[in-house]
Amino acid sequence: MKFETDKLYGRDRHLCALMDAYKQVSHPDEKSMMVLISGYSGAGKSALVQKFKQSIFTGKTNFFYGKFDQVEQMEPLSAIVTAFTEFCNNLTANDNEDLRTTKIRIKEAIGSEIGALENLIPILREITGAPNEDIAKASGTKAHNRLKYAFRLFTRAIASPTQPLVLCLDDLQWVDLASIELITSLITDTQNNSLLLIGLFRQNEVTAHHPLSLQLASIESKVTIKKINVSNLSKVDVNELVSDTLKMPTCLTHSLADVIYRKTSGNALSVLQLMRSLYDEGIFRFSFESKCWQWDMESIGLKEISEDTVEFMSRKVLSFNGEAQSVLKIAACLGSLSEEVIESLIVIKNVEKENIRSTECFNACRNHRNLLKWLDFFVNEGLIDHTISGYSFAHDQIKLAVYCLIPEKERGLWHLQLGIHLCVNAEKITPSENIFFLAVGQLNRGALFVTDKHQKMEMANLNVRAGKKAISLGVYPLATTFLEAGINLLDENSWEEIYDITLNIYVLYVETCYCN
Repeated sequence: MKFETDKLYGRDRHLCALMDAYKQVSHPDEKSMMVLISGYSGAGKSALVQKFKQSIFTGKTNFFYGKFDQVEQMEPLSAIVTAFTEFCNNLTANDNEDLRTTKIRIKEAIGSEIGALENLIPILREITGAPNEDIAKASGTKAHNRLKYAFRLFTRAIASPTQPLVLCLDDLQWVDLASIELITSLITDTQNNSLLLIGLFRQNEVTAHHPLSLQLASIESKVTIKKINVSNLSKVDVNELVSDTLKMPTCLTHSLADVIYRKTSGNALSVLQLMRSLYDEGIFRFSFESKCWQWDMESIGLKEISEDTVEFMSRKVLSFNGEAQSVLKIAACLGSLSEEVIESLIVIKNVEKENIRSTECFNACRNHRNLLKWLDFFVNEGLIDHTISGYSFAHDQIKLAVYCLIPEKERGLWHLQLGIHLCVNAEKITPSENIFFLAVGQLNRGALFVTDKHQKMEMANLNVRAGKKAISLGVYPLATTFLEAGINLLDENSWEEIYDITLNIYVLYVETCYCN
Protein backbone atom coordinates (compact mmCIF):
# COMPACT_ATOMS: atom_id res chain seq x y z
CA MET A 1 0.00 0.00 0.00
CA LYS A 2 1.39 3.38 -1.00
CA PHE A 3 0.54 6.28 1.26
CA GLU A 4 -0.15 9.50 -0.65
CA THR A 5 1.89 11.98 1.39
CA ASP A 6 2.89 14.19 -1.56
CA LYS A 7 -0.65 15.27 -2.32
CA LEU A 8 -2.26 18.08 -0.33
CA TYR A 9 -5.79 17.81 0.99
CA GLY A 10 -7.94 20.83 1.85
CA ARG A 11 -5.07 23.29 1.45
CA ASP A 12 -5.81 24.90 -1.93
CA ARG A 13 -6.47 28.37 -0.52
CA HIS A 14 -3.32 28.21 1.62
CA LEU A 15 -1.24 27.21 -1.39
CA CYS A 16 -2.76 30.07 -3.39
CA ALA A 17 -1.83 32.51 -0.61
CA LEU A 18 1.79 31.34 -0.77
CA MET A 19 1.83 31.61 -4.55
CA ASP A 20 0.48 35.17 -4.34
CA ALA A 21 3.25 36.08 -1.91
CA TYR A 22 5.82 34.59 -4.27
CA LYS A 23 4.43 36.61 -7.18
CA GLN A 24 4.80 39.77 -5.09
CA VAL A 25 8.52 39.30 -4.41
CA SER A 26 8.96 38.40 -8.10
CA HIS A 27 7.75 41.85 -9.11
CA PRO A 28 10.45 44.54 -9.41
CA ASP A 29 8.21 47.25 -7.93
CA GLU A 30 7.14 45.29 -4.83
CA LYS A 31 8.88 44.68 -1.51
CA SER A 32 10.02 41.62 0.39
CA MET A 33 7.40 40.02 2.58
CA MET A 34 6.92 37.52 5.37
CA VAL A 35 4.42 34.68 5.61
CA LEU A 36 3.71 33.06 8.99
CA ILE A 37 2.15 29.59 8.95
CA SER A 38 0.69 28.42 12.26
CA GLY A 39 -1.01 25.21 13.31
CA TYR A 40 -0.83 22.34 15.76
CA SER A 41 1.78 19.61 15.50
CA GLY A 42 0.93 17.18 12.71
CA ALA A 43 -1.55 19.52 11.00
CA GLY A 44 0.48 19.60 7.79
CA LYS A 45 2.42 22.89 7.87
CA SER A 46 5.62 21.39 6.48
CA ALA A 47 3.70 19.44 3.82
CA LEU A 48 2.12 22.69 2.65
CA VAL A 49 5.52 24.34 2.25
CA GLN A 50 6.93 21.28 0.49
CA LYS A 51 4.08 21.42 -2.04
CA PHE A 52 4.68 25.14 -2.49
CA LYS A 53 8.36 24.44 -3.15
CA GLN A 54 7.44 21.91 -5.83
CA SER A 55 5.08 24.44 -7.42
CA ILE A 56 7.68 27.18 -7.77
CA PHE A 57 10.81 25.12 -8.36
CA THR A 58 11.80 25.89 -11.94
CA GLY A 59 15.52 26.35 -11.49
CA LYS A 60 14.96 30.11 -11.23
CA THR A 61 14.23 30.11 -7.50
CA ASN A 62 16.61 29.91 -4.57
CA PHE A 63 14.78 27.95 -1.89
CA PHE A 64 16.50 27.82 1.52
CA TYR A 65 15.17 25.66 4.35
CA GLY A 66 16.22 25.55 8.00
CA LYS A 67 14.62 24.09 11.10
CA PHE A 68 15.01 25.29 14.68
CA ASP A 69 15.43 22.70 17.38
CA GLN A 70 15.29 22.63 21.18
CA VAL A 71 18.68 20.88 21.33
CA GLU A 72 20.33 23.07 18.71
CA GLN A 73 19.53 26.25 20.63
CA MET A 74 23.13 25.81 21.78
CA GLU A 75 24.18 26.47 18.20
CA PRO A 76 23.81 30.17 17.31
CA LEU A 77 21.58 30.89 14.33
CA SER A 78 21.32 27.12 13.75
CA ALA A 79 18.39 27.06 11.32
CA ILE A 80 19.62 30.03 9.29
CA VAL A 81 23.16 28.66 9.12
CA THR A 82 21.81 25.27 8.00
CA ALA A 83 19.75 26.90 5.27
CA PHE A 84 22.66 28.91 3.87
CA THR A 85 25.11 26.02 4.26
CA GLU A 86 22.89 23.69 2.23
CA PHE A 87 22.72 26.29 -0.53
CA CYS A 88 26.52 26.58 -0.53
CA ASN A 89 26.84 22.79 -0.60
CA ASN A 90 24.67 22.69 -3.71
CA LEU A 91 26.77 25.40 -5.32
CA THR A 92 30.02 23.53 -4.76
CA ALA A 93 28.59 20.11 -5.67
CA ASN A 94 27.32 21.23 -9.09
CA ASP A 95 28.85 23.17 -11.92
CA ASN A 96 27.09 25.04 -14.72
CA GLU A 97 27.15 28.54 -16.14
CA ASP A 98 24.35 29.85 -13.90
CA LEU A 99 25.98 28.48 -10.74
CA ARG A 100 29.37 29.88 -11.71
CA THR A 101 27.73 33.28 -12.18
CA THR A 102 26.07 32.96 -8.75
CA LYS A 103 29.42 32.17 -7.13
CA ILE A 104 30.96 35.26 -8.70
CA ARG A 105 28.09 37.45 -7.47
CA ILE A 106 28.45 36.11 -3.92
CA LYS A 107 32.21 36.64 -3.91
CA GLU A 108 31.90 40.20 -5.22
CA ALA A 109 29.05 41.09 -2.86
CA ILE A 110 30.51 39.74 0.38
CA GLY A 111 34.09 40.76 -0.32
CA SER A 112 36.09 41.42 2.83
CA GLU A 113 33.07 40.62 5.02
CA ILE A 114 33.69 36.89 4.45
CA GLY A 115 35.42 36.89 7.83
CA ALA A 116 32.08 37.46 9.54
CA LEU A 117 30.55 34.34 7.99
CA GLU A 118 33.28 31.77 7.42
CA ASN A 119 33.32 30.37 10.96
CA LEU A 120 29.58 29.68 10.77
CA ILE A 121 29.57 28.58 7.11
CA PRO A 122 33.07 27.11 6.48
CA ILE A 123 32.22 25.89 2.97
CA LEU A 124 31.74 29.52 1.93
CA ARG A 125 35.53 29.72 1.63
CA GLU A 126 35.38 27.32 -1.33
CA ILE A 127 33.06 29.74 -3.12
CA THR A 128 34.83 33.01 -2.34
CA GLY A 129 38.38 31.72 -2.20
CA ALA A 130 38.98 34.45 0.36
CA PRO A 131 41.73 34.11 2.97
CA ASN A 132 40.74 33.33 6.52
CA GLU A 133 40.19 36.66 8.24
CA ASP A 134 40.38 36.76 12.02
CA ILE A 135 36.84 37.52 13.21
CA ALA A 136 38.26 38.39 16.64
CA LYS A 137 39.25 41.78 15.22
CA ALA A 138 35.62 42.68 15.66
CA SER A 139 33.85 41.71 18.84
CA GLY A 140 30.72 42.34 20.81
CA THR A 141 28.04 44.52 19.25
CA LYS A 142 30.33 45.42 16.35
CA ALA A 143 30.77 41.74 15.48
CA HIS A 144 27.04 41.11 15.69
CA ASN A 145 26.24 44.06 13.44
CA ARG A 146 28.94 42.95 11.04
CA LEU A 147 27.43 39.47 10.93
CA LYS A 148 23.98 40.83 10.12
CA TYR A 149 25.46 43.05 7.42
CA ALA A 150 27.35 40.12 5.88
CA PHE A 151 24.16 38.04 5.71
CA ARG A 152 22.41 40.99 4.05
CA LEU A 153 25.16 41.15 1.42
CA PHE A 154 24.81 37.41 0.86
CA THR A 155 21.05 37.59 0.29
CA ARG A 156 21.33 40.64 -1.96
CA ALA A 157 23.77 38.73 -4.16
CA ILE A 158 21.38 35.86 -4.85
CA ALA A 159 17.92 37.46 -4.67
CA SER A 160 16.36 39.31 -7.61
CA PRO A 161 12.88 39.69 -9.14
CA THR A 162 13.79 37.12 -11.80
CA GLN A 163 15.25 34.74 -9.19
CA PRO A 164 13.70 35.44 -5.76
CA LEU A 165 15.04 33.99 -2.54
CA VAL A 166 12.60 31.96 -0.47
CA LEU A 167 13.89 31.42 3.07
CA CYS A 168 11.75 28.94 4.98
CA LEU A 169 12.36 28.59 8.73
CA ASP A 170 10.52 25.80 10.53
CA ASP A 171 9.64 25.48 14.23
CA LEU A 172 9.95 29.17 15.07
CA GLN A 173 8.58 28.38 18.53
CA TRP A 174 12.19 27.43 19.35
CA VAL A 175 13.89 30.38 17.68
CA ASP A 176 16.74 32.01 19.63
CA LEU A 177 17.02 35.76 20.16
CA ALA A 178 20.03 36.15 17.88
CA SER A 179 18.12 34.48 15.05
CA ILE A 180 15.13 36.77 15.59
CA GLU A 181 17.42 39.78 15.24
CA LEU A 182 18.95 38.37 12.05
CA ILE A 183 15.52 37.52 10.60
CA THR A 184 14.41 41.09 11.27
CA SER A 185 17.56 42.45 9.66
CA LEU A 186 17.09 40.37 6.50
CA ILE A 187 13.38 40.95 5.95
CA THR A 188 13.61 44.71 6.56
CA ASP A 189 16.60 45.24 4.25
CA THR A 190 15.46 48.08 1.96
CA GLN A 191 18.09 47.15 -0.63
CA ASN A 192 16.61 43.68 -1.14
CA ASN A 193 12.99 43.51 -2.29
CA SER A 194 13.06 39.92 -3.53
CA LEU A 195 13.06 37.93 -0.27
CA LEU A 196 10.11 35.82 0.78
CA LEU A 197 10.57 34.67 4.37
CA ILE A 198 8.25 31.85 5.44
CA GLY A 199 8.04 31.01 9.14
CA LEU A 200 6.31 27.93 10.57
CA PHE A 201 5.38 27.51 14.22
CA ARG A 202 3.05 25.67 16.57
CA GLN A 203 0.32 28.11 17.50
CA ASN A 204 -0.12 26.66 20.99
CA GLU A 205 3.57 27.26 21.82
CA VAL A 206 3.92 30.90 20.71
CA THR A 207 2.22 33.09 23.30
CA ALA A 208 1.83 36.86 23.35
CA HIS A 209 5.02 37.09 25.43
CA HIS A 210 7.08 34.82 23.16
CA PRO A 211 10.14 36.62 21.69
CA LEU A 212 8.75 36.04 18.19
CA SER A 213 5.43 37.69 19.05
CA LEU A 214 7.19 40.65 20.63
CA GLN A 215 9.30 41.22 17.51
CA LEU A 216 6.51 40.90 14.95
CA ALA A 217 5.09 44.35 15.68
CA SER A 218 8.41 45.91 14.72
CA ILE A 219 8.64 43.85 11.53
CA GLU A 220 5.01 44.48 10.54
CA SER A 221 5.55 48.23 10.57
CA LYS A 222 8.10 47.84 7.77
CA VAL A 223 7.03 44.87 5.63
CA THR A 224 3.85 42.99 4.83
CA ILE A 225 3.16 39.93 6.98
CA LYS A 226 0.64 37.41 5.71
CA LYS A 227 -0.71 34.89 8.24
CA ILE A 228 -1.94 31.39 7.40
CA ASN A 229 -3.49 28.99 9.92
CA VAL A 230 -3.39 25.31 9.01
CA SER A 231 -6.20 23.47 10.81
CA ASN A 232 -7.14 19.79 10.88
CA LEU A 233 -8.60 18.08 7.83
CA SER A 234 -12.36 17.93 7.30
CA LYS A 235 -14.28 14.66 6.91
CA VAL A 236 -14.35 15.23 3.16
CA ASP A 237 -10.57 15.74 3.08
CA VAL A 238 -9.96 12.59 5.13
CA ASN A 239 -12.21 10.58 2.82
CA GLU A 240 -10.29 11.84 -0.20
CA LEU A 241 -7.00 10.85 1.43
CA VAL A 242 -8.33 7.37 2.30
CA SER A 243 -9.77 7.00 -1.20
CA ASP A 244 -6.46 7.89 -2.84
CA THR A 245 -4.52 5.56 -0.55
CA LEU A 246 -6.77 2.56 -1.20
CA LYS A 247 -7.27 3.45 -4.88
CA MET A 248 -11.03 3.18 -4.43
CA PRO A 249 -13.96 5.56 -5.12
CA THR A 250 -14.91 7.92 -2.28
CA CYS A 251 -18.42 6.44 -2.21
CA LEU A 252 -16.89 3.14 -1.06
CA THR A 253 -14.55 4.61 1.56
CA HIS A 254 -16.68 7.24 3.31
CA SER A 255 -17.75 4.92 6.17
CA LEU A 256 -14.13 3.95 6.83
CA ALA A 257 -13.07 7.60 6.57
CA ASP A 258 -15.72 8.62 9.11
CA VAL A 259 -14.27 6.19 11.66
CA ILE A 260 -10.71 7.36 10.96
CA TYR A 261 -11.82 10.99 11.26
CA ARG A 262 -13.48 10.36 14.65
CA LYS A 263 -10.39 8.63 15.99
CA THR A 264 -7.89 11.25 14.76
CA SER A 265 -9.96 14.48 14.75
CA GLY A 266 -8.63 15.00 11.24
CA ASN A 267 -5.00 15.58 12.27
CA ALA A 268 -3.09 14.82 9.06
CA LEU A 269 -0.16 13.07 10.73
CA SER A 270 -2.45 10.97 12.93
CA VAL A 271 -4.55 9.93 9.93
CA LEU A 272 -1.47 8.64 8.10
CA GLN A 273 -0.16 6.91 11.21
CA LEU A 274 -3.47 5.15 11.78
CA MET A 275 -3.64 4.03 8.15
CA ARG A 276 -0.13 2.59 8.39
CA SER A 277 -0.98 0.87 11.66
CA LEU A 278 -4.09 -0.76 10.18
CA TYR A 279 -1.99 -1.97 7.26
CA ASP A 280 0.85 -3.28 9.47
CA GLU A 281 -1.61 -5.18 11.67
CA GLY A 282 -3.27 -6.82 8.68
CA ILE A 283 -6.64 -5.12 9.19
CA PHE A 284 -6.31 -3.88 5.62
CA ARG A 285 -5.96 -6.85 3.30
CA PHE A 286 -5.95 -6.98 -0.47
CA SER A 287 -8.46 -9.27 -2.18
CA PHE A 288 -7.04 -10.63 -5.43
CA GLU A 289 -10.48 -11.96 -6.26
CA SER A 290 -12.19 -8.57 -6.18
CA LYS A 291 -8.93 -6.72 -6.89
CA CYS A 292 -9.41 -4.15 -4.15
CA TRP A 293 -8.62 -3.55 -0.49
CA GLN A 294 -10.92 -4.91 2.18
CA TRP A 295 -11.19 -4.26 5.92
CA ASP A 296 -13.12 -5.27 9.00
CA MET A 297 -15.07 -2.24 10.23
CA GLU A 298 -15.79 -3.89 13.57
CA SER A 299 -12.07 -4.45 14.25
CA ILE A 300 -11.28 -0.87 13.32
CA GLY A 301 -14.08 0.42 15.53
CA LEU A 302 -12.82 -1.60 18.50
CA LYS A 303 -9.18 -0.65 17.94
CA GLU A 304 -7.86 1.59 20.70
CA ILE A 305 -6.05 4.55 19.21
CA SER A 306 -3.74 6.60 21.37
CA GLU A 307 -4.38 10.32 21.02
CA ASP A 308 -0.76 10.74 21.96
CA THR A 309 1.27 10.74 18.74
CA VAL A 310 4.45 10.26 20.76
CA GLU A 311 3.12 7.03 22.27
CA PHE A 312 1.99 5.89 18.82
CA MET A 313 5.46 6.42 17.32
CA SER A 314 7.20 4.89 20.34
CA ARG A 315 5.51 1.57 19.66
CA LYS A 316 6.83 1.62 16.09
CA VAL A 317 10.38 2.41 17.21
CA LEU A 318 10.26 -0.41 19.77
CA SER A 319 9.67 -2.85 16.92
CA PHE A 320 13.28 -2.28 15.76
CA ASN A 321 16.26 -4.10 17.27
CA GLY A 322 18.45 -2.61 19.99
CA GLU A 323 21.20 -1.30 17.72
CA ALA A 324 18.69 0.47 15.49
CA GLN A 325 17.01 2.07 18.50
CA SER A 326 20.37 3.29 19.79
CA VAL A 327 21.15 5.09 16.55
CA LEU A 328 17.76 6.80 16.68
CA LYS A 329 18.38 7.80 20.30
CA ILE A 330 21.69 9.43 19.34
CA ALA A 331 19.94 11.40 16.62
CA ALA A 332 17.21 12.42 19.08
CA CYS A 333 19.77 13.67 21.62
CA LEU A 334 21.58 15.74 19.00
CA GLY A 335 18.54 16.98 17.11
CA SER A 336 20.02 16.23 13.70
CA LEU A 337 23.14 14.64 12.23
CA SER A 338 25.20 16.54 9.70
CA GLU A 339 28.08 14.76 7.95
CA GLU A 340 30.45 16.74 10.16
CA VAL A 341 28.65 15.61 13.32
CA ILE A 342 28.75 11.98 12.17
CA GLU A 343 32.48 12.28 11.54
CA SER A 344 32.94 13.78 15.00
CA LEU A 345 31.10 10.87 16.62
CA ILE A 346 33.51 8.19 15.42
CA VAL A 347 35.33 6.74 18.41
CA ILE A 348 39.08 7.27 18.27
CA LYS A 349 40.92 4.06 19.15
CA ASN A 350 43.04 3.95 22.30
CA VAL A 351 41.43 7.07 23.75
CA GLU A 352 40.56 6.48 27.39
CA LYS A 353 38.19 8.77 29.21
CA GLU A 354 36.57 7.96 32.51
CA ASN A 355 33.12 8.91 31.23
CA ILE A 356 33.47 6.99 27.94
CA ARG A 357 32.67 3.43 28.84
CA SER A 358 30.85 0.55 27.22
CA THR A 359 27.29 1.81 27.25
CA GLU A 360 24.50 1.67 24.70
CA CYS A 361 25.44 5.16 23.51
CA PHE A 362 29.16 4.30 23.28
CA ASN A 363 28.59 1.10 21.33
CA ALA A 364 26.26 2.82 18.86
CA CYS A 365 28.93 5.43 18.11
CA ARG A 366 31.87 3.09 17.66
CA ASN A 367 31.00 1.82 14.18
CA HIS A 368 30.69 4.56 11.60
CA ARG A 369 29.48 2.24 8.85
CA ASN A 370 26.71 0.82 10.99
CA LEU A 371 25.64 4.32 11.95
CA LEU A 372 25.21 5.29 8.30
CA LYS A 373 23.60 1.95 7.46
CA TRP A 374 20.89 2.44 10.06
CA LEU A 375 20.33 6.08 9.13
CA ASP A 376 19.75 5.07 5.51
CA PHE A 377 17.41 2.31 6.71
CA PHE A 378 15.33 4.86 8.64
CA VAL A 379 15.22 7.10 5.56
CA ASN A 380 13.55 4.22 3.71
CA GLU A 381 11.19 3.75 6.66
CA GLY A 382 10.13 7.38 6.45
CA LEU A 383 11.38 8.23 9.95
CA ILE A 384 14.45 10.19 8.84
CA ASP A 385 14.99 12.69 6.02
CA HIS A 386 18.34 12.87 4.20
CA THR A 387 19.46 16.03 2.44
CA ILE A 388 22.83 17.29 1.28
CA SER A 389 23.28 18.78 4.79
CA GLY A 390 22.77 15.49 6.62
CA TYR A 391 20.06 13.55 8.45
CA SER A 392 17.11 14.84 10.46
CA PHE A 393 13.85 13.42 11.76
CA ALA A 394 10.93 13.53 9.35
CA HIS A 395 8.78 15.01 12.11
CA ASP A 396 9.34 16.43 15.59
CA GLN A 397 6.90 13.94 17.08
CA ILE A 398 9.09 11.07 15.86
CA LYS A 399 12.13 12.63 17.50
CA LEU A 400 10.24 13.19 20.74
CA ALA A 401 8.96 9.61 20.70
CA VAL A 402 12.52 8.29 20.37
CA TYR A 403 13.89 10.61 23.05
CA CYS A 404 11.18 9.51 25.49
CA LEU A 405 12.40 5.91 25.11
CA ILE A 406 15.59 6.88 26.95
CA PRO A 407 14.86 6.54 30.69
CA GLU A 408 14.72 10.03 32.15
CA LYS A 409 17.46 9.31 34.69
CA GLU A 410 19.81 8.19 31.87
CA ARG A 411 19.27 11.06 29.42
CA GLY A 412 21.94 13.25 30.97
CA LEU A 413 24.50 10.44 30.62
CA TRP A 414 23.68 10.08 26.93
CA HIS A 415 24.21 13.81 26.40
CA LEU A 416 27.44 13.74 28.42
CA GLN A 417 28.94 10.87 26.44
CA LEU A 418 27.94 12.42 23.13
CA GLY A 419 29.56 15.67 24.24
CA ILE A 420 32.76 13.81 25.14
CA HIS A 421 32.80 12.04 21.77
CA LEU A 422 32.40 15.35 19.96
CA CYS A 423 35.08 17.11 22.04
CA VAL A 424 37.65 14.31 21.93
CA ASN A 425 37.30 13.70 18.22
CA ALA A 426 37.33 17.42 17.43
CA GLU A 427 41.05 17.26 18.23
CA LYS A 428 41.53 15.11 15.12
CA ILE A 429 39.44 17.16 12.70
CA THR A 430 38.84 20.85 12.07
CA PRO A 431 35.29 21.40 13.28
CA SER A 432 33.11 24.41 12.62
CA GLU A 433 32.14 26.76 15.42
CA ASN A 434 28.74 25.11 15.65
CA ILE A 435 30.22 21.65 16.28
CA PHE A 436 32.07 23.08 19.27
CA PHE A 437 28.93 24.82 20.54
CA LEU A 438 27.00 21.57 20.10
CA ALA A 439 29.65 19.58 21.98
CA VAL A 440 29.72 21.93 24.98
CA GLY A 441 25.92 22.10 25.00
CA GLN A 442 25.76 18.30 25.19
CA LEU A 443 28.28 18.25 28.04
CA ASN A 444 26.20 20.78 29.96
CA ARG A 445 23.07 18.66 29.64
CA GLY A 446 24.95 15.85 31.36
CA ALA A 447 26.78 17.98 33.93
CA LEU A 448 25.01 16.32 36.88
CA PHE A 449 26.87 13.09 36.08
CA VAL A 450 30.26 14.79 36.49
CA THR A 451 31.44 14.66 40.09
CA ASP A 452 35.22 14.76 39.71
CA LYS A 453 36.54 18.20 40.66
CA HIS A 454 39.12 18.37 37.87
CA GLN A 455 36.65 17.26 35.21
CA LYS A 456 34.19 19.92 36.35
CA MET A 457 36.97 22.51 36.06
CA GLU A 458 37.75 21.27 32.55
CA MET A 459 34.09 21.62 31.60
CA ALA A 460 33.97 25.11 33.11
CA ASN A 461 36.92 26.13 30.92
CA LEU A 462 35.17 24.72 27.85
CA ASN A 463 32.14 26.85 28.67
CA VAL A 464 34.34 29.93 28.97
CA ARG A 465 35.83 29.16 25.54
CA ALA A 466 32.34 28.71 24.12
CA GLY A 467 31.20 31.93 25.78
CA LYS A 468 34.10 33.88 24.29
CA LYS A 469 33.40 32.45 20.84
CA ALA A 470 29.76 33.47 21.14
CA ILE A 471 30.81 36.97 22.26
CA SER A 472 33.12 37.26 19.23
CA LEU A 473 30.06 36.59 17.06
CA GLY A 474 27.97 39.07 19.03
CA VAL A 475 25.55 36.33 20.12
CA TYR A 476 25.20 37.48 23.73
CA PRO A 477 22.24 35.32 24.86
CA LEU A 478 24.19 32.19 23.95
CA ALA A 479 27.35 33.53 25.59
CA THR A 480 25.38 34.16 28.77
CA THR A 481 24.08 30.59 28.75
CA PHE A 482 27.57 29.10 28.43
CA LEU A 483 29.12 31.37 31.06
CA GLU A 484 26.30 30.67 33.49
CA ALA A 485 26.89 26.94 32.99
CA GLY A 486 30.59 27.52 33.64
CA ILE A 487 29.82 29.32 36.91
CA ASN A 488 27.57 26.46 38.04
CA LEU A 489 30.47 24.04 37.52
CA LEU A 490 32.83 25.97 39.79
CA ASP A 491 33.63 24.52 43.18
CA GLU A 492 32.26 26.36 46.22
CA ASN A 493 35.85 27.19 47.20
CA SER A 494 36.79 28.50 43.75
CA TRP A 495 37.23 32.10 44.96
CA GLU A 496 39.96 30.95 47.34
CA GLU A 497 41.57 28.24 45.19
CA ILE A 498 41.37 29.69 41.65
CA TYR A 499 40.63 33.36 42.20
CA ASP A 500 41.78 34.67 38.79
CA ILE A 501 39.81 32.07 36.81
CA THR A 502 36.69 32.61 38.89
CA LEU A 503 36.93 36.39 38.59
CA ASN A 504 37.37 36.12 34.80
CA ILE A 505 34.23 34.00 34.39
CA TYR A 506 32.11 36.33 36.53
CA VAL A 507 33.38 39.46 34.76
CA LEU A 508 32.58 37.96 31.36
CA TYR A 509 29.18 36.87 32.62
CA VAL A 510 28.29 40.33 33.92
CA GLU A 511 29.44 41.94 30.67
CA THR A 512 27.28 39.64 28.54
CA CYS A 513 24.28 40.17 30.82
CA TYR A 514 24.73 43.92 30.37
CA CYS A 515 24.93 43.59 26.56
CA ASN A 516 21.74 41.52 26.56
